Amino acid sequence: MDIYEFLVKAMPVLVALAAIVLVLAAFCVHELGHAFKMRKWGVEMQEITLVGLGPIAWRGTWPSAFGQTPLHVRWIPFGAFVLTTDAGTAKMKQLPAHAQCDISGAGVTANLIYALILITLAYCYTWLFRATIPPENVWQVVAISIDSVLFAVFIGTISFCLWHYNHHVSSYLYPILGICVLWLVGSAIWNIQTAKQAAEIMAGPIGVTQLGGNILSAHPDPILGPLMVGFNLSLAIGLSNLLPLFPLDGGHIAMTTLGRLMPNIYRKFGHIAQISGALILFTLVVWALMSDIVRVINWII
Repeated sequence: MDIYEFLVKAMPVLVALAAIVLVLAAFCVHELGHAFKMRKWGVEMQEITLVGLGPIAWRGTWPSAFGQTPLHVRWIPFGAFVLTTDAGTAKMKQLPAHAQCDISGAGVTANLIYALILITLAYCYTWLFRATIPPENVWQVVAISIDSVLFAVFIGTISFCLWHYNHHVSSYLYPILGICVLWLVGSAIWNIQTAKQAAEIMAGPIGVTQLGGNILSAHPDPILGPLMVGFNLSLAIGLSNLLPLFPLDGGHIAMTTLGRLMPNIYRKFGHIAQISGALILFTLVVWALMSDIVRVINWII
């Protein structure tokens, strides 16, 4: 078997691995977004888990960015988090509202920028390498190349503005988007009529894997498919984190916004709102895991 035949037979596995790497990178980008903003505002971090939960699979440092704060990759490839020290937590509470929103919304902004980069790569790849253009039509190739460059510059400008003005985006835009996402989720739940719909509307790790497989099936190209998986799931990670439910990023932003706009109500009901949000989020997580169990049972049966 020569190398070409091997690559042809191994291509589905390689494409799936590429999609998995791009999705895990979305978790990594999210936490790095938080970490960079914490460094900006002088919040001391205890550890940065780029990807995963459970036992540590890899540890390292990034001295130029985070000093000696350890970076971890854990064995269960789902989720990620940043832990602050006690001093860092105290510093967070002392920061002004726009700084707290800047930190809380940075993960979502990083996911949006990452999704924009992936869709830009998919756009440029589609036009530059998949367009059916006669080789002799040089001017059409030049026009498409210029169009791709301009599109990349446009997306780069949007990404720069999102990151540079993240404290404004997180303080004013994300609370509104969080309410919109909550309304969409609530509407979907309200319209559930059958047990099958209840199982399909939520997705845990297995459901997300199934979604990735469906996207790869819809985009069989070995380059475009993984890019679209990474784009869709990075967007999903970012938008789901905008839900105004504690302890999601959207919950932190909502509490900070409530404390800024209505401090008296926040002092009286802020703790109750945090507990209520955590209970709702816990219910949604259990629902997602139960939906995964139903999917596995349906596959077996």
